[in-house]
Amino acid sequence: MSIPNSEQEVFDIAQLDSVVTTFYSGQGQAQIEAQAALTAFQNDPNSWTKVDQILQFSNNNQTRFIALSILDKLIRTRWKSLPRDQQLGIRNFVVGMILSFVMDDQLYGNNNGQQLIRKCDLTLVEILKQEWPQDWPEFIPELIQSSTSNLHVCENNLTILKLLYEEIFDFSEGKMTQAKIMKMKKSMSAVCLQIYSHIIDVLNLQVDSDSLKQSALVCLLNYLDWVSSEYVFQSNILQILSSVYLKGKETRNLSLQCLTTIIAIAVPGNDQDKIQILTSFENVLLNLSNVIPPATSGLKLTYASSNFQRQQLFQELAKYLTKFLRTYREKLEIDDGNRRSLLITANEYLVQLSRIDEVEIFKNCMDYWHDLTSTLFLEIQQFPISDMLPSLEISFEMNGSGAMNPEILKQLPLKKHIYEHICSELRKVIITEKMVRPEEIIIVKDIDSGDVVRESVRDSDMLDLYQTEKETLVYLTYLNFDDTEEVILTELNRQIDLLSGYLKGEAENQNGWAWSNLNCLCWSIGSIPSTINEVSENVFIKTVLEKLTAIPDDHILSPNDRALYDSNVMYIVGQYPRFLKNHWEFLLNIMDKLFQCMHDPNEGIRDMACDTFTKIVDRCKYQFVINKPEDKTSDVPLIKNIIDNMKNITSDLSSNQLNAFYKSCATAAKEERNFTLRCSLLTELMSLPNSTWSAIINETSNTSPEDKYKSLIRVLDINIAVCEAVGRHFIVQLEPNYVGILQLYQSVSEIILRQINDTGSNISDTSLVRICRNVKRRVLNLFKIFVMDLSPTDFDRYYTTILTPFMNIALADYRQELPKYKDPELLTCMNEVVVKSGQRNSQSIAYIIENTFMTTLDMLKDDTSEYPDHRVYFYKLLRTINLKGFQVIMSEPIPNFFKLFIDTVCWSFKHHNHEVEETGLQIGIDLVRNVDCLTDYPWQSNFYQTYYLTLVNEILFVITDLDHSSVFAKQALLLRNLLVLVYEDRIPVPLIKGDDVPDNYSNTVYLNEYIATLLTNAFATLTLAQVESFLNALMKNCSNVALFTNTVSDFLIQIREVGGDPTDYLYDEEQQN
Repeated sequence: MSIPNSEQEVFDIAQLDSVVTTFYSGQGQAQIEAQAALTAFQNDPNSWTKVDQILQFSNNNQTRFIALSILDKLIRTRWKSLPRDQQLGIRNFVVGMILSFVMDDQLYGNNNGQQLIRKCDLTLVEILKQEWPQDWPEFIPELIQSSTSNLHVCENNLTILKLLYEEIFDFSEGKMTQAKIMKMKKSMSAVCLQIYSHIIDVLNLQVDSDSLKQSALVCLLNYLDWVSSEYVFQSNILQILSSVYLKGKETRNLSLQCLTTIIAIAVPGNDQDKIQILTSFENVLLNLSNVIPPATSGLKLTYASSNFQRQQLFQELAKYLTKFLRTYREKLEIDDGNRRSLLITANEYLVQLSRIDEVEIFKNCMDYWHDLTSTLFLEIQQFPISDMLPSLEISFEMNGSGAMNPEILKQLPLKKHIYEHICSELRKVIITEKMVRPEEIIIVKDIDSGDVVRESVRDSDMLDLYQTEKETLVYLTYLNFDDTEEVILTELNRQIDLLSGYLKGEAENQNGWAWSNLNCLCWSIGSIPSTINEVSENVFIKTVLEKLTAIPDDHILSPNDRALYDSNVMYIVGQYPRFLKNHWEFLLNIMDKLFQCMHDPNEGIRDMACDTFTKIVDRCKYQFVINKPEDKTSDVPLIKNIIDNMKNITSDLSSNQLNAFYKSCATAAKEERNFTLRCSLLTELMSLPNSTWSAIINETSNTSPEDKYKSLIRVLDINIAVCEAVGRHFIVQLEPNYVGILQLYQSVSEIILRQINDTGSNISDTSLVRICRNVKRRVLNLFKIFVMDLSPTDFDRYYTTILTPFMNIALADYRQELPKYKDPELLTCMNEVVVKSGQRNSQSIAYIIENTFMTTLDMLKDDTSEYPDHRVYFYKLLRTINLKGFQVIMSEPIPNFFKLFIDTVCWSFKHHNHEVEETGLQIGIDLVRNVDCLTDYPWQSNFYQTYYLTLVNEILFVITDLDHSSVFAKQALLLRNLLVLVYEDRIPVPLIKGDDVPDNYSNTVYLNEYIATLLTNAFATLTLAQVESFLNALMKNCSNVALFTNTVSDFLIQIREVGGDPTDYLYDEEQQN
């Protein structure tokens, strides 16, 4: 199967249609052959010469689309290389073709025809990006003039204007140079008034064409951003949109979008303009009252029963109201008449819109409520209360300790009084219906099974929404705590009564009961701690908890119900540390409740119990290490009691839960100020894991090695968790046990070696080897965490006694292991050692290089994909060495090290692992800076003569490769830092070695010639004039990193186009203008 040659005078369109039909509808070998033929045709440099014939005579729209794609490619890449007469011929042909298609009623009226016309419009826009305004300045006037000939032409012209706007403002990045974008934006700004006036004229037409009206509104929506406020208010657009187009079913949503945009961009210049804005707002509410229920009725059910278009209306209304009220709310607040009524009505609509079960609407509304309540709260904070009520100047309410007494606020002339009813309704919506799940709640009810399960993935959008709701409810509580308390307690009493009925056998959702409602209430309660004074909070939260715990445990028989109920109680308790600190007996009761939950069969409940325990410890840790006089049950700190009962408390916890619990206990123990007591607590805390360790090590039974090492891994995990909590204080545990830990490390390494010798190198899937490697990883992680928290003094103190023996064993093992068994965690551990060593201990850095560099490089040098973890950690280690021990790099701790180091860094540029690329480029940036700051001038000079051009070559290679564009910003920064050394004459020696340096030699000239040769050899599309212009732009812009980066970006666009404009660059002075 073949396509006629594009060089033939008579081109067989029917045969091409047949190939296209086979490609889209055929199958098997025939389809493969058709694809190959079409690919060859599209890649033929002369195929564009047949586009006019194809478009005129083809009967297949898919063929026409292919022809237009060929033409698009020609326009994007080779337009400037075409003779002017050919450019004009193509331009006129495309314009004529669009007009003929648009004026063909049959073609214009069907979907396939519309798609073809849109494709032709896009082709015209591609031409405009090349021609307008410099070579086709009359395009906009011609387009507007042609719109008067035919309604279809007018509608399509509006579409072309919309597409042109989008190409310039929305999709231009990476497709056009910055200079070209700026020129087109300036040109668009100059003709924007003409376009705006044309759109207004179209909107004023008395025609019965919904599609034309919609096209005009869509076009207006784009161009409004570029219309000055003066023109907006001088025209009748506000009146047209709010009084005419808002009434039309098909134009209502677009009208609201346009009005929302006008609110955002149009700034009233005088009182008359403000009246226009407010009048349009009144018109909107009046006209919408005819199509949606009143603000005082519920919109939730109306939305649920509406079609898509009507639901979109609710979304656009929410956007419009929130935008308008944010911008002009103050104008409505100062008026006590009709406008105040409009303000209340609009806010009532938003309250009802907030109840709709649509996330985007609710988010939009919550952003507005957050803005409103924060403004009202700030007014109270800034109000000169002491001037009006001097008796309050030193009162409790003035001390910033929570919400003020609502009775006092009533005496002040505050805006909050306008919104009292609105805020009360909003509290009800959030507290009883819409509070979303906070991060601390980790169990959910599965929709399908009804079981309560642990959530595995958190929705970041929902967490952000919760934060907005939480802050809004906090502001609402500050504005009127009495009302917030009343809403909460009223709903709580109702929910407890309904829950009692549910537990007696009523079905869920019967009589209004549902777990979701109680969840929402409890999450709301947990979101407002510390918003009132301590005394009031104690009374409030005690009342809440008494009501929640009034139902006996044995009444909640279902494990799922118990899980949901306990999760809510635990969440509330964890949110009120101030209450727990002041109520010791309650804290003890809560601890007992949490310890009970740690034995719950539901894993999610055990998780949440551990999380709540962690939260309470973090916020009340000092309470755990002091003796409380009111504690009649014990004369020792609470943490001591917990440690003494550790075995019973943790008997049902999983490994992860156990680790979290130990970590929390260690956090509390660390709070002990007395060194001796702290060491004693940590020793006692680790006594059970240490006993387990000793029992496993000394065990003589027939326990399998796998089980033995699994048990040791669990003990190591506990050590890691405790070390994470106490940091350097872990020396109390590490010092007496590090010998045994190192012996374990050696033991498992020997087992792996024996397995290799006995079975061969391909044994990585055996259970014992995997477990042994996990043991090693745990040990490496433990030492890494310990080193991370060491101060310089502590590091030096423990370096010889603890760290040196560990490094000797671990590095020797890493060096001799086969590649697939080398643990990447060793590289991260050594990275921390280098960080702490710094300049003080260069021998340790040299020792690490000797034992890791070559053996790791040998693993990675054959490709850029194998051993991904080793690659990432290896380059991170090299970066740290470069930062902390550059003098060690200069001293070449191993033969030929510096050359290998440079080659390794350059090789990272060519990886496709983003993290490796980015780290390698950062090493290059740091390296250039290190060399530039050297005072060892002979070494510095040798570096520039030996490696400078290599670095330039390598960075140019990757920066022009689109496969590496994800790290373009760092590539450009490294290139800039290299070039600026030459352009600012900071390299003291010639870049070329030898004695044949010309008398008039210049590093700048030599470098530019070197780069020009590289680029012209690599890209046949470039002319010498383009390269010289590019280099001149780099020289002028090198002092401005952002402009330099844009210059390089523009050049990358130019290399994809034949005959690009050599002057198509922005300079600093142009950008400022």
